[in-house]
Amino acid sequence: MLADAGIVQRLAVDDCPAQFEMPPETEHDHLGDFDSAEVLELASEELATLRSRLAAELGYEILGQHSVLRVRELKKS
Repeated sequence: MLADAGIVQRLAVDDCPAQFEMPPETEHDHLGDFDSAEVLELASEELATLRSRLAAELGYEILGQHSVLRVRELKKS
């Protein structure tokens, strides 16, 4: 209901339970930990700039985006 009204955004990663967040003030991506199902926010101006440049090179502008990177924590040596 809150998601339908635009008050929160629903984030679902694969078979993990859905999580909800307030609409972000800035664009960001998510890291979805494959093993723990934890979802972390990844805010990167460098990534946003690269994404915009690549879209522009193809003749497009980005109106919005949502990315989830599925990750696994590196083993410590």
